[in-house]
Amino acid sequence: MPTGVVCGVVCGVVCGGPPAAGRSATVGRSLRGRIAVGASPSDRGVVVSSLSVSCSRSSANLLVAYSAARVGPSPKTSMAPISASFALLIGALLTALAINTTRLRLHHGRDRSQGALEQIRRASRAHGNTLEHGLLVLLLLFFAETHGASATALCLLGTLFVLARISYVFGMLTRPTSTPMKIGAGLTYTLEITLLSLLARALLAPAA
Repeated sequence: MPTGVVCGVVCGVVCGGPPAAGRSATVGRSLRGRIAVGASPSDRGVVVSSLSVSCSRSSANLLVAYSAARVGPSPKTSMAPISASFALLIGALLTALAINTTRLRLHHGRDRSQGALEQIRRASRAHGNTLEHGLLVLLLLFFAETHGASATALCLLGTLFVLARISYVFGMLTRPTSTPMKIGAGLTYTLEITLLSLLARALLAPAA
């Protein structure tokens, strides 16, 4: 048997053997049948060329699949890690305040005394006020971070905001209009104004 035909038969067997070859397996078996029944030399050349192309495609597909399996999915990168970290802290604080409000409502039940209502009012106000300012600060942190603001400044401002809210909540729950509550409220407004200016500078920086 001529060397070209032998190569074609071997190539057809290789392509048609593994189940992963898919469409190439069918092509290999079909072309092996054409060689077996005999064909002109020119036809045999076409058959061998077709088998070679089919084998090359199958090998390339298997190599790509194997490489993808070895490498695995690309690692995920966080778009705004600083904002995400403070979202976790502020979210934990809000959850604790919400649980405290529900606890007081269940504890006092139908008690409509002035003391019970005052405790519930303070807890509800501490939660609502922290929610309002927390959402605004998180939005400012996120947009400032994604627009290239200083990471050190964002970490400092975020940390001060969390401390300011803890001070406000402590004053609100223990004694309204106390010094800790006033300090927390004043520091919160100062930090929001600072974040607004930081975001504005980050937005205007490319145009400068």
